[in-house]
Amino acid sequence: MAETRRRRFFDRFTSNPTFIGSGAVFTGDLIAEGDVLLAGRIVGNGVARGTITIAADGHWQGSIDAGHAVIAGHVDGSVFAEGKLEIRKTARILGDVSARNIAIAEGGTVEGTVTVTSDTAVLEFKEKRGDP
Repeated sequence: MAETRRRRFFDRFTSNPTFIGSGAVFTGDLIAEGDVLLAGRIVGNGVARGTITIAADGHWQGSIDAGHAVIAGHVDGSVFAEGKLEIRKTARILGDVSARNIAIAEGGTVEGTVTVTSDTAVLEFKEKRGDP
């Protein structure tokens, strides 16, 4: 059976994503089995087996360890993704990043060490779509 393309925003998430909405503040370490979407603020470390997505207005203060990550907001801490890490044009990361595959949009910034854990090079791209 062919894999269905996931074009709609919510199609990208597992069945039980964790949402931290705009204006919400979560303080403490976050552990999630599935995906996490942050549009508010987290102060603490995070671990997720799924994808951590940080919207342009999201802010995470602490380290992140995820299956995959899409960063459009601010992160003050290190980011480790087992698979893919996408750094969008509005992203600002103050810390080291590490992932099997890393893509950085023109305008996205990382103030730290960038480490690719596979033989692929960092992909630099120009965004053509809006933010998550």
